[in-house]
Amino acid sequence: MEKTWIAGPAMVLLLSIGFSFATDSTGVQQEKVTQSGFIGLEGGEIVHGVKENDAQTTNDYIVDAPLERLLFQYIVDYNVNSHIRAVIGMECQLGFSYPYDDFNSLNTQTAQITVYPDRAEGMYTLDDLPMPLKLQFGFGYFPFRTDPDVKNLGEYLFRTGTYPTYVINNFNRPYARLLGMRASATAWDCLHGDVLFTSATQYMPLEDYSLTFLGSFNLKKVFEIGAGVSFTNILPADSNITTPPLNSGNTYYYIEKNGDTGTYTFKATKPMARFALDPKPLFSDDLSRLLGRDESRLYGEICVTGWTNYENYDTSAFGRSTNFYANRWDRTLFMFGYNVPTFKVLDVLSVEVEHKSNKYPNSLEPVENVQKNPPLPIPETISDLALAGSTQPISPWYWTVYVKKTFLGNFALIAQAAHDHMRPVEGDASIPPYEDVLEARGDWWWNIRLNILF
Repeated sequence: MEKTWIAGPAMVLLLSIGFSFATDSTGVQQEKVTQSGFIGLEGGEIVHGVKENDAQTTNDYIVDAPLERLLFQYIVDYNVNSHIRAVIGMECQLGFSYPYDDFNSLNTQTAQITVYPDRAEGMYTLDDLPMPLKLQFGFGYFPFRTDPDVKNLGEYLFRTGTYPTYVINNFNRPYARLLGMRASATAWDCLHGDVLFTSATQYMPLEDYSLTFLGSFNLKKVFEIGAGVSFTNILPADSNITTPPLNSGNTYYYIEKNGDTGTYTFKATKPMARFALDPKPLFSDDLSRLLGRDESRLYGEICVTGWTNYENYDTSAFGRSTNFYANRWDRTLFMFGYNVPTFKVLDVLSVEVEHKSNKYPNSLEPVENVQKNPPLPIPETISDLALAGSTQPISPWYWTVYVKKTFLGNFALIAQAAHDHMRPVEGDASIPPYEDVLEARGDWWWNIRLNILF
């Protein structure tokens, strides 16, 4: 594994050196190559949480569990000419699983090293059109954001499941990495639109393609509104996985009305909308100069992770207990955020809150634990809820306080305290917990990272 960790960045470095010395016969460089990245050292703690499928006794809680991680990112941005561009990036992590004192698991007694692509994308840009319009086409593996204001919570369109509903968060990475193709258009610096055709790479059903449309309008940099819709898993790689067939051994698939029987499916229509309000341009230039670029900005987002309701008309006790998707509100997420003014003392001081009313656990087990069951578009039931034996109530509200400060030009300090949807690495780094460890109202964690940017 250590050899892999070395080989990945080394390959990118050799490519970058080759690109950097590409010249014509006169010795003039033909292309422009930019290299960038960061080294980040993290340390944090789960102050209070719950072990997966536990919390029956105080011994099943997570209390003051330390977290530590080193990250390394290296990116080569290769401009072939004024229209064609390629970006290649790798990222490495060295981290520790929790609980580090579990002597029954060898994986908890040594650092875990993982290497993965951050991006590999080719782009073609048209920005010399006779009208104020810029077009860009891209393909490959790339990071993508639907909401540039989000610091942790939100970005639901590509960071949530449909059926079942689940939410993903990652510290200081408020975006998703997508595999596929995209096209974007910007007109008059106030209108923007995106079309994406992307494949599932992380959670089942894998290799299913989704079609997404996004649009936004910016009014004099004071008010911005955006909306979009994703037709998730619209093109299945295997229809029997995306829409499992009726099976007498899996009776929770059944949706009955007038004697008819249907099936749940991973396919979904997922609409979203967002807004941002920045009052600084409405005030005097003197006040605007006192505040940082993002200070005093209010923003929010709403997303329905699956628009279609499925109602089980079986009136028996079993039918009532498997009526998973009868209420659209249970699949609706919304968040609000505000960048608190610090008068440039900090780059960002952001406070975000989220409401998630889904009554089922925020669990990936139905789609990740394929060794236990085939992937099913149903949630973990209430009987599987991690806090079933706990006296602490599960709260539909989540929160984040996020701080960032750059100094000495290339250094950045990033800190966050949150009650969010974090899932720390347990004994086997390749199999993180299926459920949140921060379910109850008093559960929270903090993390801090020191970055050097280059």
